[in-house]
Amino acid sequence: MTQLIQPICYPQPCSDESPVGYLIRVCQANQFNNIRWMYPAEGKAFSLRPSEILERLVSSPWTGFEQIQESILPFSSLSPIELNTTSLRYCPVCISEKPYFPVSRHVKCTTVCTVHRCWLIDRCSECRELMEYGRLTSITECRCGHPLKNAEVNSVPKEVVRFQEFIDGVEEYSDTDSFWLGKDLCPTNFGLKKRIELAFGFTQWQPVEMNAFSRSGTFAGFSDIETAKPYVLAAAKVFFSDNDRFTPFLHQLHQQVYEDQDEGDKLFKRFYKYYFRHIGGMIDPLYSSMERYMNLNWHYSFSQKNSLFSDSMIEGHHWIPLQAACKRFELGKKELSRAILSKSVRAREKHYRATDRTFTLVYQPDVMRYVYESANLVNGVTAASILGVTKKQFYQLVDNHVIQGQEPSKLSGSTWKFERSHLQELLEKFTKVLPVLDDRYVPLSDAVRKVGNRIPSPFVSLLLAIEKGDIEAKVNSQSVGLRQLCLLESSLKDWYQNQTSKNRLYTASELATELQVLPDLISGLIRVSILHTCHVPEVSAQRITGHSVQQFKDRYVILSKLAKCSGMSSQNMRSVIKACNISAIDEDWALGEELSNRVYYRHELLSKKELAPLVASMNDWEYLD
Repeated sequence: MTQLIQPICYPQPCSDESPVGYLIRVCQANQFNNIRWMYPAEGKAFSLRPSEILERLVSSPWTGFEQIQESILPFSSLSPIELNTTSLRYCPVCISEKPYFPVSRHVKCTTVCTVHRCWLIDRCSECRELMEYGRLTSITECRCGHPLKNAEVNSVPKEVVRFQEFIDGVEEYSDTDSFWLGKDLCPTNFGLKKRIELAFGFTQWQPVEMNAFSRSGTFAGFSDIETAKPYVLAAAKVFFSDNDRFTPFLHQLHQQVYEDQDEGDKLFKRFYKYYFRHIGGMIDPLYSSMERYMNLNWHYSFSQKNSLFSDSMIEGHHWIPLQAACKRFELGKKELSRAILSKSVRAREKHYRATDRTFTLVYQPDVMRYVYESANLVNGVTAASILGVTKKQFYQLVDNHVIQGQEPSKLSGSTWKFERSHLQELLEKFTKVLPVLDDRYVPLSDAVRKVGNRIPSPFVSLLLAIEKGDIEAKVNSQSVGLRQLCLLESSLKDWYQNQTSKNRLYTASELATELQVLPDLISGLIRVSILHTCHVPEVSAQRITGHSVQQFKDRYVILSKLAKCSGMSSQNMRSVIKACNISAIDEDWALGEELSNRVYYRHELLSKKELAPLVASMNDWEYLD
């Protein structure tokens, strides 16, 4: 790479300085009239892309960028769609206090200074021209000579500050205690590119006046600050307010953007496809709100063809075809039609012009109520619906003899039969004696998902733990059946860890998956007897004991997990540890015997005041984090 021409004056760069911002500072120091002056005639032509400017700066030793390129690289490596490479966005107070331009301001969705809680500015307050990089020769003045620090400072609401803090990747929001998504939308849970992707996603679906949803192509709402403001304000209100505004947003997007509800349905379908492909279940409260809203308001049936949805969401959807309802609840079509006419069961008709066919959908909770009032014995599908559980969970209850039923026979018919009174007794065992929940509790369905397959028959195991008092639970009266049960998160966590830490036996691949490390690391730890195995006769193989895993967690720290907790790269984290004179446990091992990841003694890290708070705060072993 051809070096830049070395000028007489060249200031040292700040640790997070924008490459083009640095060139503008050099222009100002030497009174050049264009930053292109430093580009020699030979070599690649001038470009405003941060990655190309950074490459030039790093290859020119006088700039000092070789020392700071690691902190700049994540931003300069972003795609052109994610970057603003055309115009300066600055905070007047920042420019006044320390005149330089941070590289993070190149991120296109960045619109706010979180230090001074104000909107960034990209136009001169005097001549109203965009502050284009290619035309600037001063970091403190517009081309017209007007000082940038003299621009008016406009403050922003706290939810907009939170939105920008999420984009910036702060370790903790400035006022996280009152934020309903403070834990689930923690910035450190997501990498830079994912945060930017979510910021674009949160914003581009906002039903603000200027948003033309019919257009295709790249979202242009961040093209300049004035264009971005209404989008950012709307997105921040939905996702970063103290209380849940996501559900009202779904209603507005679905039912208020277009007068024609068919058009609203098309828009909402496009949104939920985006949501389930790019967000899905990674943010639990949003997923739960989305599921509840669609169950109540999406008047289309779900089937296994809907690959974006989970099995529990498909089975729990409230709107089902009339014929499916007749089969599921063992009702005649005429009988159910009469129930619809008498207003006992709500229904919606959908006419498809292409095939000139009309389909009737019925509201499943109404059908359940109708069946409950008209019959005592019900089939398994109906029983599962009354209990508010999935088929898989229902048959866990049957297989573990939690509920009893009549087996298929000539007398009872070809399907299992269950008495409503027995189902009601099971419900009352949990829902009538437990108090009403508060914010520290998670729904039973979320608890099952969190526990996963690491506990045998997780649904039944959780119910039995609640019944024994091992897990504290309360009731949410707004839900149906056993879905009313909500578990105290701290109690659930203690129970889970108690179940898994003592008697669990792992294969190497299972433990690698659970700890999110490479299988080679687990094999290496077994090889040097840090992890211990025992012979399991049932499978004629060696397994790692849960006790050994717990001992490893207590004594050692894995570099990649410590780096993730700190928000730093593994390379930078290793440099910090090395600066504290701490070596990995395999530092002096023979060539070829080293572990596939750096592993350190926990007590050595805790002995250093620079590292102790970070190590002590690590939650990476906890299944809920």
